[in-house]
Amino acid sequence: MTTVPVLKTRRDWFWVLRTLMKHGVSLGEVGRATGRSTGAVANWQNGGEPKESDGRIVLALLAKVSPAEYRAHQAAFDIRVSAAETGKVL
Repeated sequence: MTTVPVLKTRRDWFWVLRTLMKHGVSLGEVGRATGRSTGAVANWQNGGEPKESDGRIVLALLAKVSPAEYRAHQAAFDIRVSAAETGKVL
């Protein structure tokens, strides 16, 4: 059985939300997009973890307002690996 390494780094929601704010997207707008309160979104900024579906919506907003920053941020979470990178024959 072959295993593929999985990145266990937490996503930096503080950075994501601050970047959105830098581009004019308020926490209230993020809340409306996700169906959550502004307080819930602020909690993510302060170390909380959004539900996966909420996180995907927030990342889609980031991709829309700043594609380059989105791509750079996503690169740290890319778990695709080639057989050569694992050092094993798959």
